[in-house]
Amino acid sequence: MSEFMPRAWEDVTTAAVAWVQANPDVRDGAQATDLVPGSLERAHIEAFAVQVETVEHRTAEAFGRAIRESAYHAFGFDLLPAKIATGFVTFSRFDALAGVVTIPVGTLVIAVTGAIFETTQTGTIALGDISSPPVPVRAQVAGLAGNLPPASLTRMATGGSGVDQVTNINATGGGADQESEDMRAARFQAFIKTVPRGTSYALEYAALSTGLVVAARAVDPCTFNPRPAGIPYAGQVWLFCDPGDGSGVFSPGVQSTLDQTISGYISGGVVYPGWKAAGVQVAVTPSQNWPVKVRGRAHVTPGGVGRWTAISLRLKQTAQTYFDGLRIGQPISYRDLTAALQLCDPDIKTVVLDIWSRYGVVPSRTADPLVLDLDPFNVTIPLSAGYRPTLYTGTDPDGVAGAAIAYPEWIMVEG
Repeated sequence: MSEFMPRAWEDVTTAAVAWVQANPDVRDGAQATDLVPGSLERAHIEAFAVQVETVEHRTAEAFGRAIRESAYHAFGFDLLPAKIATGFVTFSRFDALAGVVTIPVGTLVIAVTGAIFETTQTGTIALGDISSPPVPVRAQVAGLAGNLPPASLTRMATGGSGVDQVTNINATGGGADQESEDMRAARFQAFIKTVPRGTSYALEYAALSTGLVVAARAVDPCTFNPRPAGIPYAGQVWLFCDPGDGSGVFSPGVQSTLDQTISGYISGGVVYPGWKAAGVQVAVTPSQNWPVKVRGRAHVTPGGVGRWTAISLRLKQTAQTYFDGLRIGQPISYRDLTAALQLCDPDIKTVVLDIWSRYGVVPSRTADPLVLDLDPFNVTIPLSAGYRPTLYTGTDPDGVAGAAIAYPEWIMVEG
């Protein structure tokens, strides 16, 4: 609550008095002249200041509660409800009867503390027996008061035909009062401490925290269909890390640093915990660049024809910015890329694209563009899950005899 500090009424009074004395809208001769402590005019201001103090403190408290409730709601941390205690009782007789004694469901049993339990199943004292098998019971009122030691449930609420005694040989348990705010806060703090480690996001964060890579992505290969050879059904994670230099390899020492950060290590007698879950094997691997060629036809306004050099530069810069923002393994969205290109200059009316992997087949210039997203992942190449799409900016043959094209290629269409 550093942005909002509730004021004491004395501070409110001081501010109000200063404002009254300096108010330029009050004509000369109409200013309050007696504003010293104890004066009538001062008393009026102080009475109002006390109310302002109360409102500001209540507002601050409400803000604090709202922030906590918002955090709890975001993580599904509602107050835990009270729980009902359960247990077992045994009904018995002093002497065996020549018949069966039935104790119906809902029979009430009272504890020495006054707590009332009810049976949840039918009890039976068989012919020739003097006691029943244990009969399950539950407290009528939820809470800790239902957790009782052995021999606490001692009598029935109403006389049961054929039953002389009742008792619980073992303690009843499982009862709990409704969770308090302090208890919820403690539970939430314990939960938050477990969040940073053991998740895919935690592994990616750990790799980035070393400062040795520019991007990271954790992948669970057991979810691939088909599952790669040698990969178990669970317990194996691939962590792809981009060293940021386009080499696709780690510099000396980077691999060991990443492995230690993920798995934990001991140095100088100090234990540095890792970020992976216990029992999980994490294979840290350098991410490979997946160069993508872009060929676009930009329809420009008549006024943009003479600005084509500047427009084509903006198209190239915009495409580069889009690719720089892609995560490892993230598909290229045809819609998002074309929208960004169309909006990069006011003289661009529409943009139509061909996008394909540098290693793929060059699309025909006369065919309609494939308005499809481009995904680097190929199930037949499992490690392609760690490819990072990059904008190819080299020069290659275009599949046309004698033609060499510098990519990305931008073609202007007038009108």
